[in-house]
Parts: sequence; C-alpha cells; structure tokens
Amino acid sequence: GGEREQGPAAVAGSLPWQHASVRPRRVPRRRPRPLGGVLRARPPRAPRQSPPARGPLAHGDRNPPTGGPGGPSKQGIGATRGGQNTKVHALVDGRARPVRLLLTAGNRHDVLSALGLVAGQSDRTILADKAYDSDAFRVLLRRLGLRACIPPKAGRKDPPSYHAGYYRKRHTVENFFQRIKEFRAIATRYEKLADRFLDLAILAAITVWL
Repeated sequence: GGEREQGPAAVAGSLPWQHASVRPRRVPRRRPRPLGGVLRARPPRAPRQSPPARGPLAHGDRNPPTGGPGGPSKQGIGATRGGQNTKVHALVDGRARPVRLLLTAGNRHDVLSALGLVAGQSDRTILADKAYDSDAFRVLLRRLGLRACIPPKAGRKDPPSYHAGYYRKRHTVENFFQRIKEFRAIATRYEKLADRFLDLAILAAITVWL
C-alpha cells in the first residue's frame, strides 16, 4: 500500500478460550475388616435400574445441552475441534490497553462481532488479521470514517492493498491477550454463565490500565 499518515491505531482481535467444567470426584467408602474375625461373603446385589430418561435423553440424545439459561449458545459456548470453547474479542489502543471486550461462542466467526468492536470509534485506523477481511466490514469502516489496515485473504481475485509496515503494530492485541491470560480464571473458563466470565475478563483488563 501507499506510505501515508495512518493516524491513531485501534487493534481488533480474538482468542479462543478453553471451556472447562469442574466436577467433584467421588471416592467410594470401604467397610473396615473386623479384627480377629472372618469376613462373611455377602450375596451379590441386584443391578440398580436407572430411572426413565426425561427431556433430550428420552429422544436418544446422549449429549444434553449444558450451560446456563438458554443453552450453550446463549452462554458463549460453542463446539469446535478442540472441544467446547469461548472467544473473547478485544479492541485495544496503540499501547495494548483495552477499549472494548466482547464474548461469543467458539464456533462463531470473528467478523460477525466486528461491528460491536468498532462502533463508536472515529478517526482511527483499524488493524485486524485476515479473519476480518470482508467487503461488508470494509464498507462499514468507511461509513464510520475509519481506515482499514487488514491483509486480504489468499483466495481473493482482486485483493485490496494495505500498509504492511503499519500492520506490524497488530502485535499489541496479542500482547493484551497474553497479559490477561496470566490469570487462571481467564486462561481457562470455569464460569458457567457468560456474564460472570465476561466480568472476570473486564477485571483482568482493568489491571492493564493500572
């Protein structure tokens, strides 16, 4: 692309978070062996019959919906190749300080959350990776008065130009993610509800500004 003044930068990015569920491990209790006596053999117990299945299990679904109210999709949990994941989308400034955070399911495309990240911004250059390379997103940036510095995807027939040197500043969003992932509750999601996990991410983001 051409060498022109780019103005203040805002960097957008996303990172998948592994979703984990914690369940207490049951330890079976053992009967103490009597001292000086003989342990009598007990007759075998009849196998316990499980109660009739209800809800999704009654229809042959072995993977019932998990998560809070509304199911996994409403709680920002999506099935990916690595399992159940959550994506945290972030818009940061040129000093890796967060401006906005969003939470979506792990199987949701990054560009679908782009509008929520850049809404309200003005007179900035948006740096984003190839996942945000969309004609509709570029048109939206122009309507908002924002400049785009997004590398085109390899399959484009008429790829738009971008400033490769200025694009190197996109590492700031990766620096932000590395900083908040130092908190265990952020690196691995243990919260079932999306609002609680997003609140923890916001608390971790506040520490970046301190």
